[in-house]
Amino acid sequence: MKFLEFISTVNLFEAAKDRYTQMFTNLIPAFTAVGKERYLETVVDGEISWAMNTLKKQDKVIWYMRFVKLNLLAEMAAKASSAVDDEEQIYAPFPNMWEKYANQLGKKMGLDARETTGVGRFAIGRIFKQNMEHFMSLGLPALDQYVFANQAPQQILDDWTPIEDAWKARRKSTLPIDREGIDTVIKYPDGSEWVNLNEEYCTAEGDAMGHCGNSAEPKEGDTVISYRTIEVIDGEELWKPRLTFILDRNGLLGETKGRANQKPDQKYHDVIVDLLRQDFVKGIKGGGYEPENNFHFEDLPEDVQDKLVEEKPGLASIRYDYEKRGMTQQLVHRIQAMWEDIESTMPEYKDGSFLHPTKGTVHEFLNDHGGDTGKWITDVLTGEQHLDIWFDSQNGDDLFYSLSPEVKTEVGKWIIANHPDMVEEWKEENDQDYDGTEERATWDIINENGIDEIQDALQRAEMRGHESGAENEMYQAAKSWIDDLPNEHDHTIGLSPGWDADHDDMQFLSIPEATMIDLTDHLEEIQYEGGIFEYLNIKEVEQPYHGFNEYDEDSAKEDALYHLSEAGVIE
Repeated sequence: MKFLEFISTVNLFEAAKDRYTQMFTNLIPAFTAVGKERYLETVVDGEISWAMNTLKKQDKVIWYMRFVKLNLLAEMAAKASSAVDDEEQIYAPFPNMWEKYANQLGKKMGLDARETTGVGRFAIGRIFKQNMEHFMSLGLPALDQYVFANQAPQQILDDWTPIEDAWKARRKSTLPIDREGIDTVIKYPDGSEWVNLNEEYCTAEGDAMGHCGNSAEPKEGDTVISYRTIEVIDGEELWKPRLTFILDRNGLLGETKGRANQKPDQKYHDVIVDLLRQDFVKGIKGGGYEPENNFHFEDLPEDVQDKLVEEKPGLASIRYDYEKRGMTQQLVHRIQAMWEDIESTMPEYKDGSFLHPTKGTVHEFLNDHGGDTGKWITDVLTGEQHLDIWFDSQNGDDLFYSLSPEVKTEVGKWIIANHPDMVEEWKEENDQDYDGTEERATWDIINENGIDEIQDALQRAEMRGHESGAENEMYQAAKSWIDDLPNEHDHTIGLSPGWDADHDDMQFLSIPEATMIDLTDHLEEIQYEGGIFEYLNIKEVEQPYHGFNEYDEDSAKEDALYHLSEAGVIE
């Protein structure tokens, strides 16, 4: 491309980007008011760049950016619900802005505001974006011409999948035998061979195999290794690709797929073993699109695995090594090096777990990852927010009857000494004597006459019992959540040293050995998501169905004794 043409292209791209940015102009005052103007700018700029580079056409980019806008408003509206003090006023506009915009989008899809927001989260999420990157890399006219209007993202996937399937069925599965730039790696007596295409990606290979040929995300130094057989059509010998493997610059095999991104058939295991024995193959890292469909070392018979590892130890997968030898120091270093390769913090191995720093204390972690409920619990347990408990007061009668006989007698004696007229009136009405030892009589006098010193003390103590019970319930909910952090992948993880440690201690994500072995199969996804916490997507703390409403009777009784003593009723 000539220099002037290049400059023109760049200018056109930036001009288009500016037009899409104008979709967010009306958000600037509100985001500026809450100090989030830079955040708005960063998110919008990044999402527009992704959409323009991936979705390309205007209708698709506009459709996507509408959901980006909705997600930004929903995020700020959520902050408004937990805002306190001065923040309440500056965050106040967001719930209305979110609901109005969500209803506007949802009306066209037949959804309410909350349903539309859920659909929007999916539209800008990892799974949908990964699917779009895959589909758009295929270069299919039918997908390019498909107009994004008011569809939900799942409808688009449902519409596009059969288009891809039909395309795969129509594609030619053979290639002319052209050896220019191609090196033979292994040649078999039947004419089949492993060849190195010496290219980071190959659309011709992809066309014949029903996948993208590594064109979706080629990395510098990648090369395509293809296993091809001979097919004779109308008397002409052609190549028919059967397996496509991607070798990186470090000699590690990444994607290892059969036709249409499926797992290689078992009948090809012998030729795969031949490739693994080649000096330039140093190991298997996996990853790429639909990594579960890659060839895995464990797909081979165990005796074959053992023999290969004996010949070339570097071939042993993390899982194989762990199952054979356990968590050796060598394996620990290997796992840590793999995390370092994705530019993530290396987890420390200690006492059977890998510890990944969270960069915060236990309260900060709960506040950052526990959702709205986690933020609320953090504020209550740290004293930042008062726990307002409403309860149906019974004038303290249950609490009074729960006190010890000695205390109730002491209350009765105090009434005799300080309110003799009330005692005499009760004795006349009930035609019986009163010496302060009969609890029902004592309560009748208190209740009928509204003796403030006693009833106030009991009601305040009863309130403390409800507060203490709810706080204890919050504590247990937070502790259980921290001990077994729920996440969208259901991986076993926790926090260390956890809730019972000094709350000023920095916390670590505690990853058991077996879980770490599972996670190493998904390092590319972790890198794509931006880190371990983004990949895990830890679920928020759950409230009990009826909310936090336990009652702590012991705390209430203790508080009652304190207030009765302060009022001079008991010593």
